[in-house]
Amino acid sequence: MYSEIRFVQHSTPHYCNIEYTYEDGSFHRREFGAPANGGYVYENLNNPRQICEGLARTGWALLWDPNEFPTLADLLRHEHRRAVGAARYRDAHR
Repeated sequence: MYSEIRFVQHSTPHYCNIEYTYEDGSFHRREFGAPANGGYVYENLNNPRQICEGLARTGWALLWDPNEFPTLADLLRHEHRRAVGAARYRDAHR
């Protein structure tokens, strides 16, 4: 599990990084982007792959709507909270 997570918004609203620091001190960064006027969210700007809801690699494709979430970081924070909440619910009902 990570001990810290940061959402780093780029100077343009359609690019963002998520940076994790794990309890063992290791660091991991995920880069995200989307078309400037909204659309499918992708990870790894050099070799783009679509991201799904909950920041998963499979499932329903994640769409960014700048009218609903002004920056991509806002959408990613929302999806992260949703994923963490779902995981806590699953753990509590095992």
